[in-house]
Amino acid sequence: MYVGKTGESIFLAYVVLVAISLFVIQKVYVPVFLASPLVFFLVTSGRFDKFSLLTSLLLFVISVWATFVFLVNVDTSQLKQLFKIYLSFFFVPFFVSASVFLRFNGRRFSRVLYWALVFLLLANSLHIFYNVFLADIFLLPFSGEMTSSSAYRIEEPGIYFGAPNKNIWATKYLFMFLIYLSFFFLGVRKVGFWDKFLIVVFSVSVLYGMSRTSQLAYAVFLCLVVLFFSLRASIYFRVIFVACASFGLYLFFVKFFDLVFHFRFDEGDGFFSRVILWASVKYIDPLNLLVGSGPGYGLFHIPEYTHLVNDNFHNVFINQLADLGVFGVVFYILIYVVFFVSTKKLVGCKNAILFYLPMMVVVNSHYTGFDNDVMVYFCFVFLMSKLSVYYRSSRVSDAGSFY
Repeated sequence: MYVGKTGESIFLAYVVLVAISLFVIQKVYVPVFLASPLVFFLVTSGRFDKFSLLTSLLLFVISVWATFVFLVNVDTSQLKQLFKIYLSFFFVPFFVSASVFLRFNGRRFSRVLYWALVFLLLANSLHIFYNVFLADIFLLPFSGEMTSSSAYRIEEPGIYFGAPNKNIWATKYLFMFLIYLSFFFLGVRKVGFWDKFLIVVFSVSVLYGMSRTSQLAYAVFLCLVVLFFSLRASIYFRVIFVACASFGLYLFFVKFFDLVFHFRFDEGDGFFSRVILWASVKYIDPLNLLVGSGPGYGLFHIPEYTHLVNDNFHNVFINQLADLGVFGVVFYILIYVVFFVSTKKLVGCKNAILFYLPMMVVVNSHYTGFDNDVMVYFCFVFLMSKLSVYYRSSRVSDAGSFY
């Protein structure tokens, strides 16, 4: 279906608006998400494809189940978390369908989206460097003194983009950085000198975002890139690669890993506190684990069974298990599976792994589940995969694969 420049312009403007909404601390994403059905009807005239129908079904089932669990456990539920599920049900299928049915003018669409992401990432990078300068923590990641508490010094000058919490801000940044990188890895755009410079700047920004989760996720991404590149190389290169990689991994885990990520496994360590949160699930009644304790149950559970001040378990799958039970978490996992399979069909297994494995690192340490960051990343990876198909089928770009 081709709806002309008007439909494409509407959807392109909406895509850019969605990206911008991620970095506005006020809840701008709520009206932006709620506008998705209107954009969908303007672009596709109300046509759904099989993939968006499947995601609609999954989200509808979760919404119905979450509503039931909420009503049964109204005293240990948060209406805000239930509302997030409804928002996802509004946003994801409509965005995906618009991506499927709209025939892109790939050059124009990718150019505008590319520069929008560059602007957003540069603005956030400047903010990160400014905060690091004011807090005087340029050497913190390399001094061996980086702990959960010291890393929060980046928040002291104030955070005006993304989220007041530096961890969420850093992972939002990482998500959009990975989408930016997808332009090159999916063959939508060539890598020029300007892009190489930006990749270095954005990579340093991930390091100075002071979130070990985003740093680890990006490290996983880079390791996958090197691995996939080596698989395409000659046998001689592979032998050299294995030897160098073994030594490199030793240095990374023994020296750099300990220096930068600084896991100490005591109560002052952020990772150890997450382990305490995850372990507290054992105190939930088995029946509640099966059917759920209500959306946002962690807010009520954690103060009672741990000494930590948290409102969720810092793991999307454990959050869904505690909130919606086994039934809810199974359907939630199916959303991840459906998106991964669809991406795999469009751009291949390696590319799908490349963009979803780092995400798994993030969601196993942050987020409650249906956060706008997670849903936007799903949709943007799918959108970039569709753009990649457009470039391959029309031979508009000779960029090829990055690795």
